[in-house]
Amino acid sequence: MLLGVVACEAWDHERTAEAWMSAERARIATPQLPPVPEIIDTLPAVYTAKTQDPFDPSRTTAGIGVSSKGARTDVLFPDTPIASLSIVGFITAAGGRVAVVRSGAVYRSVRQGDRIGLQVATVTQIGDQGLLLATDGAESQWLLRDK
Repeated sequence: MLLGVVACEAWDHERTAEAWMSAERARIATPQLPPVPEIIDTLPAVYTAKTQDPFDPSRTTAGIGVSSKGARTDVLFPDTPIASLSIVGFITAAGGRVAVVRSGAVYRSVRQGDRIGLQVATVTQIGDQGLLLATDGAESQWLLRDK
């Protein structure tokens, strides 16, 4: 007789658990997501002579090699004395080493062979300590990296 009572009790717990699981399943609702808003297609902007194209390459390279007189040159920082320039760091790539040079808030990439500064010095070497610069009629000098 004891065996029958234990079996009924176990069967009763199983039915209670199944009833509870069914009630929980019914209570849990699938989440309702808000509808996706309609995508508004914007018309392309047409640039006229009165507005400037923000992606125009001449705007992104503005001021490179332009002196205060407006003459186009191939010299980086044409109005800045070499002593006022500072080297921020170096980038080594497959094409060689590039120095990042700063004058105030203006940064430029300088490669070997570039001409820089008011003295129009030619970069002959980019080393760990800085740039070796050669100026016509003067001895080569180092522009040392900022520490």
